[in-house]
Amino acid sequence: MIDLHGLFVPLATPFTDDGAALGEVRLARLVRHLVGRGVEGLVIATETGEVATLSVAERKAALEITLRESQGAVPLIVNVTANGTAAAADLAQHAQRHGARGVVVAPPPWLFLTPAELEGHFRTIGSLAGLPMVILDAEGRLGREARERLAHRGRIAFGVGGAEPLRAEAFEAESLRVSPAAIAPSERVAEWMDQVREHGSAKCVKAFYEAQGIEVGRPRSPLVALEGESFRRIEALLDAS
Repeated sequence: MIDLHGLFVPLATPFTDDGAALGEVRLARLVRHLVGRGVEGLVIATETGEVATLSVAERKAALEITLRESQGAVPLIVNVTANGTAAAADLAQHAQRHGARGVVVAPPPWLFLTPAELEGHFRTIGSLAGLPMVILDAEGRLGREARERLAHRGRIAFGVGGAEPLRAEAFEAESLRVSPAAIAPSERVAEWMDQVREHGSAKCVKAFYEAQGIEVGRPRSPLVALEGESFRRIEALLDAS
């Protein structure tokens, strides 16, 4: 059994104004804000966190900053999805060394792998991580037999995806749930999800924080910040009346 539970928030990744580096001060303030708000856990380097634009070094730094600022108040999970097995395993081992409670991994985004290749990829990561691992295989690329073999290893669970574009953002392991909707007012979650489907979670989350006066900076290129009516629709979600 994977001993993780509760509603986890995928963490946005703040950058400097020019987008050239992580915004360490901004990230520290965001983590303190979320912990103070009573979140049950944080997930680092997801789609919401603009993982596709992050270097391996930045992904590691984001975990280290989050760990320092959260001070053990909430459990941390790290997305270690990467094209290469070595890179994913490196991220998983770094997560284990720096106090993460688990890792989440999806099939390599730019490679077409056979079920046997995928099984080997996940098996290696799981054996080197030393942490509970949740596999996101929304398209069923592993196949039933490989999935069953991995499940029998223990400390490996399989994700349950949500509606697009959140398939890589929502999973369950035992009673663990992760969703960008966790930061939206409960009365407005349906409206929030409509915006996320239209614009993507990363841009919506940053707009939502900006509307609250929480400085997280703009998305990193090629993403463009929401403005005008698109921003106003996100801003309107703050009014839960």
